[in-house]
Amino acid sequence: MDDTLIPADSARWLVNQLIQSGICHDGLLSGTGLDMAWLKQQDARISMSKYVRIVENALSLTREPALGLTVGKSQMLFEYGVWGYAIMSCSTAGEAMNVAFKYWELNGALVDVNIEMGEDRIFWSISPSFSLKDEKIIRFAIEEFISTTVVACSFLFDKPMSALRLDVAYSRPDYGERYSQMVQCPVYFDSKKTVLTLDRKMMTYPTVTGHAAMKNHCENLCRELSLKLSKADQLISTVRQVVIQSMGRFPKAEDVAQVLSMSPRTFYRRLQERETTYQTILDEVRAELAVRYLKDTHLSVDQVSDLIGFTETTTFRRTFKKWTGYSPSEFRKEIMAL
Repeated sequence: MDDTLIPADSARWLVNQLIQSGICHDGLLSGTGLDMAWLKQQDARISMSKYVRIVENALSLTREPALGLTVGKSQMLFEYGVWGYAIMSCSTAGEAMNVAFKYWELNGALVDVNIEMGEDRIFWSISPSFSLKDEKIIRFAIEEFISTTVVACSFLFDKPMSALRLDVAYSRPDYGERYSQMVQCPVYFDSKKTVLTLDRKMMTYPTVTGHAAMKNHCENLCRELSLKLSKADQLISTVRQVVIQSMGRFPKAEDVAQVLSMSPRTFYRRLQERETTYQTILDEVRAELAVRYLKDTHLSVDQVSDLIGFTETTTFRRTFKKWTGYSPSEFRKEIMAL
């Protein structure tokens, strides 16, 4: 699965919503190496694999197969930060759509959307932004997107969204009637791909939240954040790859800097600009590898400890509990129980 770092706004919002409903944060963050400090971290990012793990935990803990529909109805545009405010400040639906998809990477969504403009219709092709075959995760991602879109449109235009049809690329779930109730149009399951079809006339709909000066300001901020995110992904992803390819003999920061043709001072400064450190990246990689080994292999705890570079298994046990809230053996029992 793609471990590219994405903005954590959507993932953190989901966790916070479920915590408010009474779900324990330890269970939601199990197997991710994340903790409560992450929930409060400004401009936090998350890998796609960790986000998917949170969704898996959420579906298991809530036992709610339609969780995407349920939580999506509660999310408002302003909760997406500057990206949401940029959309809200647009004066028409067409402007809002252009801004939303121009800076799509800022919302940290689990789906990608491809737009095709027809003569009198607009087609939004929706697909997971990760490589995964687990239908329940794909269904959650699609449902969350559609439900949040319905809520956003109703908020922007002060009236229900007028879709023409919804085609869905998976089988009809037991609660399938909720789809047509939500989008107020015909829904067709078992389609070749998931497509939301809209009337092109809606491009001219005026918003009730438009503000030209605010739009310019927010779009400039979106542009800056998008550039910063792109640069951060390139550097941090490269550092992660260097660490992973070391096969347990994790390099020192100075060694990584040399691989990247940087001086140690420049390397430290560039990581600081991205609000992270080499130790943070190293810990994240080791935590992810430990979780993967414990979850997907029959290696002993001692063997896992060796593979991720610990000289003492007791130190690994203590550190793993700090990362996940579980000891390695407790974590394995938790995974087996899911």
